[in-house]
Amino acid sequence: MTPSAPDPQPGLLEPGLWAAYRELAAKTVRTDLTHAFHPGQPHFPGFPGEGRETLFGTECGDGFTVHRHTLMGRSGAPMSTRPRTSWPAGAPWT
Repeated sequence: MTPSAPDPQPGLLEPGLWAAYRELAAKTVRTDLTHAFHPGQPHFPGFPGEGRETLFGTECGDGFTVHRHTLMGRSGAPMSTRPRTSWPAGAPWT
């Protein structure tokens, strides 16, 4: 989802970058690529499928329902792929 630019206050000049953003955003087409997860959905054959486990349930007398969803996917940031030896000593993420 693309954040919207704040509306300028009446009588104030709008900063140039927000004006450019509004002009470009008005010409774009946004496509929602989200989708629901479900058992049996297509996935890489080397990974297990989607899993769902009920941890607590109203039908068991818990008073609330909690599910654990297990989804396999490739994710991560470039920092996580670097060996620890390349991180500076005392860095906040070590």
